[in-house]
Amino acid sequence: MVKVKTSEMHSVHNTGRRLKKEPSPATDRDQTPRTLVAQAVVEVKFGIASRNCDNYGVCHIDLAEHLLERKSKETHCCLRKTKAILSVSSNGSIELTFPKSAMHAETENLFFSKIMFSVEEDFELPKELAKQFDLEIKAKIIHGNYRIIETMGFYVVNFSNDFK
Repeated sequence: MVKVKTSEMHSVHNTGRRLKKEPSPATDRDQTPRTLVAQAVVEVKFGIASRNCDNYGVCHIDLAEHLLERKSKETHCCLRKTKAILSVSSNGSIELTFPKSAMHAETENLFFSKIMFSVEEDFELPKELAKQFDLEIKAKIIHGNYRIIETMGFYVVNFSNDFK
């Protein structure tokens, strides 16, 4: 089992494809508790679907085997994707935690060099992924700009309205 520290608030245990988060109940501004309902290692492709995964946002999310793989020499199109830890809360909000060590410098410069992560069009978690986690809610990222939280080894983007 590999323990990956994602912030001072919580840590994640990698027990295969699915990850379990140690308790750290988050709350919205109205103090409604949010419970983590799903977490997994994924590959995130940046861009927007209507533009063939060009521009800014989240174009596609797929399950991935390993979070920290060795970087390979990728072509330009493949620099628009990276590994992340996907977390989905009971209210449908999505958080992505991107390990810097799994990311190409070009990807980091293009998508994480500013304080905000831009999403140009809405993105709904793929039905296959939602079904795999038995999600009864629609997990969705609404277009807008979201704060990037940088820690020692990670970039964290929480796509709830509280972090816009």
